Amino acid sequence: MRSRRHGSTLLLVLVVITMLGVTALSGRSAAALSLRSIQNRHAIVRAEYTADGCLARWAAQLEDRMRNAATSEAADSMWSTVASSSGAVTASCALDSRAAGGALDVNTAPSELLGPAIATVAPGRESAWLDRLQDWRDEDDVARPLGGERLFYHRQHHGAPANRDFESNAELLLALSGEVAPERVLQVLGVEHAPLWSGSVAAKRLAEHDLFGFQAVPLPVAWTLRAAFRGGLANACVSVEWRVVRYGTRIDVDARRLVLPGEIGTLTIAPICR
Repeated sequence: MRSRRHGSTLLLVLVVITMLGVTALSGRSAAALSLRSIQNRHAIVRAEYTADGCLARWAAQLEDRMRNAATSEAADSMWSTVASSSGAVTASCALDSRAAGGALDVNTAPSELLGPAIATVAPGRESAWLDRLQDWRDEDDVARPLGGERLFYHRQHHGAPANRDFESNAELLLALSGEVAPERVLQVLGVEHAPLWSGSVAAKRLAEHDLFGFQAVPLPVAWTLRAAFRGGLANACVSVEWRVVRYGTRIDVDARRLVLPGEIGTLTIAPICR
């Protein structure tokens, strides 16, 4: 009987020791995970501040150059070629830029302009793409002859159209079903929230059609600038985006957005980290 008790006691002791060991190991793992999470967040914050500093230096230098421009035309030239307008763009301060109004806005442009614009990237698809654009934006679920509503997207294993204006280029590319390379589509069509800039690829292509009533603004109303740096988990690419608007020789930040590593690789954002 005593030997049986000794055996039971020994087994109980072994179980307790094992449980304590597992608990200690779990605690160490949780602590290590928490530490890595903190280190990752610190790295992302450092990268964010670095990118912000890069963009702030760019804005200050461009404002200074526009103030000292000999003529208003010279200042306009700096604004219209913003990517090369500042000495802040260096190997350690990578910037890229995109002009607001660089493409034809699919939410506001009339069909008379959208049709020729579509023809420059997808000849013969004008009617189908126009139907899809309108089906996405209208309030009903009745598909146009060449368009698509819920069933059309369900067959492609995508969600239903939003029945509202497009909110992003990713939605636009989804509506067009990936028939043409995204970079080609976005040269001409986009969700811009700005009038078409006369110096853009889209404006030049539409001007070739000599369309009656076609108008474009002479300069971009704003630019989206992006600085990117490595930081965070696995040295991931972290970006900060600014939307900057010009008021004479002064630059104002209209919007700011941090692009975390998990967002990199979407249809509308390509990493620029070196």
